Amino acid sequence: MRSDAALDSLRRTFIDPFTNLRRTLVYLGTFFGLFGYNLVVTVSTYDLSTAGYATILSYFFGAFIIAGFIYWPLLYLGFSSIDSLAWRVFLCLLQLVSILLYMNVPSDPVWIGIVSGVMLSPFWCTNHIAMVQNTTKENRGYEVSVSILFSTIAAVLSALCSGYFLETNGQTIANFVALTSMMIATASFLFATKIIRQHTALDYIKECRRVLNANPYMARRILSQSVYDIPSLTIVSLMHLVGISPTIMATVMVARLILTFFLAAPIGTLAHNHRKHAYAMGLVAIGVSWLCLAVAPEYGFTFFVFMMIYGTGLRMAGSSLMTGLYEMQSYASMMWTEVFWAIGRVAGLLVLTPLMFYNVTLYLIVLAILTLIIYLMNRSWQKTYANAEAM
Repeated sequence: MRSDAALDSLRRTFIDPFTNLRRTLVYLGTFFGLFGYNLVVTVSTYDLSTAGYATILSYFFGAFIIAGFIYWPLLYLGFSSIDSLAWRVFLCLLQLVSILLYMNVPSDPVWIGIVSGVMLSPFWCTNHIAMVQNTTKENRGYEVSVSILFSTIAAVLSALCSGYFLETNGQTIANFVALTSMMIATASFLFATKIIRQHTALDYIKECRRVLNANPYMARRILSQSVYDIPSLTIVSLMHLVGISPTIMATVMVARLILTFFLAAPIGTLAHNHRKHAYAMGLVAIGVSWLCLAVAPEYGFTFFVFMMIYGTGLRMAGSSLMTGLYEMQSYASMMWTEVFWAIGRVAGLLVLTPLMFYNVTLYLIVLAILTLIIYLMNRSWQKTYANAEAM
């Protein structure tokens, strides 16, 4: 019986998701988009870390905070109420113009961040719309797990490329390659999605209110998950601060890819059948990883262990969260995801990131303690909101 269950899990992970052409196109877009996204963020934040906290804050405020509160909500409103061929052409042109600006923007972290936010928003928005439309009820957890596998493959290749470009001072070429990849990704998502207008602008606003009121657990879980977003995005800066080279970073990412490949099917099973337990297990792994890294963050082996445990925990928690959100089949739920993610990023930038520059060990211990608190709160929420719509 166990062998039959294992074979079924492998089939649902590596075969069934690719039987649909549109969904396969989504995975292709995920690969190209995450490759470009990781390359842009890595190249930007690795150098910015030497300039201090104020510079990091300026970049991320423009790239992610403004985007989460303004760009993404407006794009989801557009998809819900005015989706059309003209709307999609506008998105592609918006991304193209922002790419041209990014290649010529002054070397000011504020402007780099703002242009980055405009450039990244169409990719992320179309990615989530494509997943909402193309994941299926009977196999959604596995399909999300495969998407994360493609994300990891892209992250590894991006780490290898960024390590090379950083060592050879080829940041301009890196940006060009990354931005071209993101254009290909957005186009792939748009080809994979049907034009569907869910609501008028006014009805969409009402739907946003309904989704929030009907799913109080959703807001809490997204907020708690967003706590790890800024620490994840600043891992490259942390590695730079403690003296870990881009070459070691790339080696660690390759090992992480191998682990993710073997865990794709089990994580898919957990996300599809046991979301709440998988989310809790992911939190435990994340907390343990921060404690491991706090022991000796300056050693490559310690970072290796950290990335293996942290990556696994983050994938388990992320797969569980996104499976529930895509299950709602609502653009409004995705809009709230970005808003609450932005709130968490503000907290991370203002409270957690300064600690990283003040004392790395203290920073890592605080993250571990925070994970324990979130774990306990999450278990309480699971009982209180057991009948929430999709969580």
